[in-house]
Amino acid sequence: MKHMLKQVERVYNTDLARSFFLNIFVFLIVLFFCAPKYEVSDDFIMENILSGAFGNSPNPHILFVNIIVGYGLLPLYKLFPGFSWYFLFLLVVGLVSLIAITYAIIQKVDNRMRWVLVTLIISFLIDDVYILPQFTKTSMVAIMSGSLLFIDAVFSIDKKRGQEIVGAFLCVIGGLIRFSSIYVAGVFVLFLVCYECFCLSREDDSALKKAVFKRAIFHGLILCGIIFCLEYLNIYCYQIDEEYKYYYEYSQARSRVVDYEDLGYEEYEEELKELGISYDDYMCMKTWNFADPTYFSLEKMQKVGDIIVKHQKSKTLSLMQIYELMQERKIAAYPLFLSCIVLGIFMIIFCTRQRWMLFCVYLIGGFLYLLLYWRNRVIYRVEFCIFVGILLSLVYIFRIEEDKSKISKKIVWIFIGVLLFRKLPLLIPDNTYINVPSEERRYFVERVFFKSWEYDGRKYRRVINKNIPEDSLYNEMLDNKNNFYFLDFSTTIQTLYYDNSPFHSLPKGYYKNFSYFAGITINHPDVNDLLISNDIYNPMKSLIDENVFLVDENVELKVEFIKEHYNIDVEAELVKYVEGYPIWKLKEI
Repeated sequence: MKHMLKQVERVYNTDLARSFFLNIFVFLIVLFFCAPKYEVSDDFIMENILSGAFGNSPNPHILFVNIIVGYGLLPLYKLFPGFSWYFLFLLVVGLVSLIAITYAIIQKVDNRMRWVLVTLIISFLIDDVYILPQFTKTSMVAIMSGSLLFIDAVFSIDKKRGQEIVGAFLCVIGGLIRFSSIYVAGVFVLFLVCYECFCLSREDDSALKKAVFKRAIFHGLILCGIIFCLEYLNIYCYQIDEEYKYYYEYSQARSRVVDYEDLGYEEYEEELKELGISYDDYMCMKTWNFADPTYFSLEKMQKVGDIIVKHQKSKTLSLMQIYELMQERKIAAYPLFLSCIVLGIFMIIFCTRQRWMLFCVYLIGGFLYLLLYWRNRVIYRVEFCIFVGILLSLVYIFRIEEDKSKISKKIVWIFIGVLLFRKLPLLIPDNTYINVPSEERRYFVERVFFKSWEYDGRKYRRVINKNIPEDSLYNEMLDNKNNFYFLDFSTTIQTLYYDNSPFHSLPKGYYKNFSYFAGITINHPDVNDLLISNDIYNPMKSLIDENVFLVDENVELKVEFIKEHYNIDVEAELVKYVEGYPIWKLKEI
């Protein structure tokens, strides 16, 4: 018995065990006290596709995330439907990433200061990793945490095969979740590789240096090759099926139209008129109303996308405009921005020899940040990626000089106490939703969560996913099975899905007599089959059918499109409000 206890104690005292149990404890605390939810609707839609809510069976073609992840989760959705395995997947990847970061810190910093760094990193990352996960953010954290382990392992004189494999695995998983995160992370990873090469050059044994350098470069190239090959495999899987190929290509074109800032029709007027696109047509495109498959064809969307991208590249912001925009976004209030500043101060105090490295990391992060603003593509999840790159790069190069390594327990506990104290409000949930009547719920959600591209500290504390879903609008549609309802994407997509718990998966065939009007699911084979089963072949034109209704805040745009392109005089009649959402019937006059 004593021998067994000693074995348990020995295992528990390892760096890996400490990292594991500490993060498991934090993870459980967050799940118990906080209210995790999706930050953006993209994750919710992908989970719906995976669960088979749009069709009759789970589907791995989830567009933004590599199809390999879809196929990996498919068996779980088939064996245990009703649970959101995609949401759990994001949380688990975040958990493993934080364990990896904690382990890297404990390994690299060999004094009490490591627990300050661990507290700093965990306390500043759990908000976006656990409470408000989003696939781009999770991808970046996974890639950077994996890179910390992988780079340290391949440049180590001693072989760390297990650490290298885990690090590579996290990088691959991050690339599968969001491939484009590779390009942001890659800049910081390249810097860390250069840093390790510089440190290696100072070793005396030239033969050893050469061997380690060759191993690092060779293993690094293999890892990069795997990540890129998996992305090409993902693209290939969409190309081999004509329906999914069209869906993939249309989604690429659609993103070039709607994802860029609206410079106004006048900016593109001359070129758009050559394509026969009027002001109303352009507004339909920019407001997710491109639901006429004949008029808004793939070719036309690609041409409009090319025009918009060309003009966007010519409309760069000046440094003064960038500064004003940064002031408007109040980045100084971002927790991650503050964490980068705090860690920088720690390095100035305790790591005097690394100050030039601190400057380099800040310079790289600042360059990427200015590039983001210069291209006028500023959204919080991309800002998050840049700050994570800065923060974890600083963690990797953190080295305390011997003369400053003896830090008193009192100072360490003060630092940890301050960091923990600032997180206490997060553990007090905002339950104001309880007193919100059904008809006001939409506006209650919209006020805080609609602008998913911006940081808002209220999102993290606010409880929004009810244990018992509101379901008023869903029940309205379900009670009228002979009708079909289109949900305007801009009106419903960033608010309605909060009626459901992120841990619960919508059942197969959930979307029986309703669907989003255009949106990111447009032309997805499951959605096409759903529309055909309801005798709908042109969503825009079907709005005047007797049994087709529209949930929309801005119905006039569709009315004008029908008048202009179908030569049909129509009017919109308000049927009722449900959960604050207006339901309309378009009638021919």
